[in-house]
Amino acid sequence: MNVTIQHDPDRQQFYVDFGTHTEEAHLIYDQPQQDIMDFVSTFVPEPYRDKGVARQLVKAGLDYAKEKNRTVIATCPVVEEYLNKHQEEYDEIRSA
Repeated sequence: MNVTIQHDPDRQQFYVDFGTHTEEAHLIYDQPQQDIMDFVSTFVPEPYRDKGVARQLVKAGLDYAKEKNRTVIATCPVVEEYLNKHQEEYDEIRSA
């Protein structure tokens, strides 16, 4: 399932709107410092799970962090798993 991912810096999240606020997938982050993004939570509504939505959200968030030269902290296990599978692509931005 291909989705359109939007970034809302004020709410500190990447999200997909499926039509209602109760049907919104999101990747939430904290920014404890200007150059650090801590990805803390991923949520996808039940009808859209196992369709690659979380993967697309995580990729969008990490690509943004890479583009903006941010250090990434993966508090969210979904982000941690993605980083482990794609080490070569994101190793330079990953927090030790």
